[in-house]
Order: sequence, then C-alpha cells, then structure tokens
Amino acid sequence: MTKKPLISVIVATLGDRVTELKRMMETLENQTYPHCEVILVLQNEQDQWTELLARYTIFSKVVRIDERGLSRARNTGLEHATGEIVTFGDDDCWYDKATFQHVVDSYQTGKDVISLTMYDPDQQKFGRPQKIKTSRYLTKRELMSRSSIEIFVRRTCLESNKFHDVIRFDEAFGLGATYISGEENIFLTDLFKRKY
Repeated sequence: MTKKPLISVIVATLGDRVTELKRMMETLENQTYPHCEVILVLQNEQDQWTELLARYTIFSKVVRIDERGLSRARNTGLEHATGEIVTFGDDDCWYDKATFQHVVDSYQTGKDVISLTMYDPDQQKFGRPQKIKTSRYLTKRELMSRSSIEIFVRRTCLESNKFHDVIRFDEAFGLGATYISGEENIFLTDLFKRKY
C-alpha cells in the first residue's frame, strides 16, 4: 500500500436526504486524513447531487443506476472506486474528524479488514449495543453484529486472483432486495472464509 492510501467512500442513496448528505460531506471534508473520494450511487432519475457535490473540494463522482437495491448500488460503486481502501457510508451517517487517520494507521500494521464501532455524538450512544471493547480479531459470531458503515476493507481483498473469485455484496440481500438485511454479514463472512 502507498504511504497515503486513498479511501473510497461508497454511498448508495435514493436521493432524498439533502441535509443528511451535506452533513456527511462536511465530515469527510474535515477529516484530518483528507485523501478520500466519494462515489455516490444514485438510485433515482433526478440528479440534484452533481451541483451540490461541486461545492466540496473532496473528489466525488455521481453514478446513476436504474434499478433499486442497496447491495446492487454498492457493487456498482465498487466498480467505480479507485481507492486502496473502501468503506460503505450511508447518506445519513457521518464520521469523527480522526476516523480515517485511525483507519490508515491500523492498515499500516498489516490488517486487511477493519470494523469500527460507530458512535452517535448527538444521542451520545453507540448505534447498537457493542460487546467488543478492545482492538482484536472478530469471531465469526461477532461478524453477525457488524453494520456496513463500520467496515473498511482493502480493495485488493475484493478482487479475483488465481485462488479466489471476486467478493461482492449478495444482491438478494439488503434494502430493496428479497431479504432486507444481512448483506454486510455475508460480505464479512466471505472475507473471513479467505482468512482476511
């Protein structure tokens, strides 16, 4: 990995959360580690975002798809991502200003996949009860409690090689699909099976 790896933030949206997306973009703009790009996957015909994103210095790209589905949108975003590290932000999430620096520091120790515990400073609580208190490897069972916005992964781990096929989100799972949740847990389990 290069000294200053680029982080690709893939955001799937239906395009109706203007205030929330602005807040997320501001937190990305204010990261102490500024080397990131935003891939906004729009599942809507109307594009009000290109103009809005132009206000920010962070590189961003709008990709439009015709079919809805969170996993489909994230897989499309992965095809457009150029960063060495990828993460999957929701349009209504935001990041502490040091989050990306902590992630890059962790990758410098040789990790392939990192899962953070997200904290909501407005409500002063974690998004869901967490039992993980220290930095360590997660068990297969703990992978079932992770949220996609808490996942950072080396993009090379997702690509095919002579030993493995490509890893992507299962498009039968996630909002807008047959099963409305579980896509991130399948994604992490696929990575876990390959010993990342």
